[in-house]
Amino acid sequence: MESKKFTNYDVLLVLSPSDTTTTNNLSKKEDYNWRPNQKFTVHFAVSDHIGNNRFTVLLNLHRDSYKQAIDSDDEDKCHGIIQTLVDAICDKCVGRLLEKTKTSSKNGSEYFYRDLGDGKEARDILRAALL
Repeated sequence: MESKKFTNYDVLLVLSPSDTTTTNNLSKKEDYNWRPNQKFTVHFAVSDHIGNNRFTVLLNLHRDSYKQAIDSDDEDKCHGIIQTLVDAICDKCVGRLLEKTKTSSKNGSEYFYRDLGDGKEARDILRAALL
């Protein structure tokens, strides 16, 4: 059930459960399934994918502004920065945020990429990636 062919604008992610809100380092990690309201850490499913490299640059461009907005409790600015990132990835570049997900079957574990869309789930993931 592999997602359709990847483009250079797609971001290929793995989400791992996290009990802390420490800085997220994007790297290749084991696969976990994301659950709503769960704290998680964002990692790259593929470290050398062009879309992931673009994503890293995009995060770096906005990280300081986002942290300043958090420090000043400016919720509107935080939301605006997150929405700018979602728009840049999903609308302007026509990319997708894709989560590598593991499922169990009779043949063992199988992997597929789930499109996270451009809604709340995508915004939550971008928040985690910016911190």
